[in-house]
Amino acid sequence: MPEIGLMGGSFNPIHRGHVALARAALDSGKVERVLFLPTGNPPHKREGLADKFDRLRMVELAVAHEAGMAVCREEIDRAVRDAQRYAAEDAKLKAEATARDRCEQLIFQAGNAKNLSKDDKVRVAEAVKNAKRAVKSKDAAQMNEAAGQLETLLNEVGVHIDPNAEYHGSASYENPNNNFSDDAVDADFEKL
Repeated sequence: MPEIGLMGGSFNPIHRGHVALARAALDSGKVERVLFLPTGNPPHKREGLADKFDRLRMVELAVAHEAGMAVCREEIDRAVRDAQRYAAEDAKLKAEATARDRCEQLIFQAGNAKNLSKDDKVRVAEAVKNAKRAVKSKDAAQMNEAAGQLETLLNEVGVHIDPNAEYHGSASYENPNNNFSDDAVDADFEKL
């Protein structure tokens, strides 16, 4: 079975040193082929990183005429699959955050309502209670429905809804995807 050397990296950009290292591995006789594996979205390199497809193309061009060298696009393809897989979850979290912010803004506005009749105060208090329950549910549809009812009621009782009121959203929201821990290790070479 032929020995294959793997050379992973961001290749941002690939340069002669990368190719020379691969050539030295081939010339050593210990490997018959070197595969370059450009990373998709490395978590430790965000600033100034060229697009993953541009970096892949640069590597393809750099090794196109190099005997024994090839490019593996598995990491790039995995990054695309991950992005597609998480797109629905991200959309759900965004919808939830937007609905929650709308509810909380209207609850804040209701709290600043002045000169309401006793009956209107009771109706607004009940609508606020429903909106708070909806926020606790974390269900975007339920929050939007409660916000719509509260907004309609506030308009009905003559409360001016000021979109520029000094409300700055909930400070308690934490993105559930922020539990990333870096467990990367430096590469070691060993013959398999």
